[in-house]
Amino acid sequence: MPAADATSQCPALSGPEDYQQWKLRIKSILNWEKVGDTLLGRPVTIPPMLLGSTMNGHLEIQDAKAHSIITQYISDQLLLHLASETTMKGLFDHTVKIFEKTNVGITTFYKFILMMSLQWDGKSPVVQHISAISATNA
Repeated sequence: MPAADATSQCPALSGPEDYQQWKLRIKSILNWEKVGDTLLGRPVTIPPMLLGSTMNGHLEIQDAKAHSIITQYISDQLLLHLASETTMKGLFDHTVKIFEKTNVGITTFYKFILMMSLQWDGKSPVVQHISAISATNA
């Protein structure tokens, strides 16, 4: 996908409703720009000519580029909460921490399905069955 297409389709992250799509798109953009290795847990590829003293400078430039790409696709209000993060990895991890558990609609739906699938067998104490239901809500 050309860079223009990838960037035009990436939503600005403003809340939990945008998070899943944003996460997929931002990873794609970082890969396209060849700065997503650290974020995706892959070894950082460094051109052989940069091994040695210029390696740290190269890594810092990649980190700054990735950081600016991520901040470009985060709403201003959310960016104020993330202002203390100065690295790409820190910024992405903090964003994931904020939104990973907040997709309330899907989470609630699956908890409801799980609770409805629990059936009392009539032999065990009712308290034990109620405890099982309560445990799914934790």
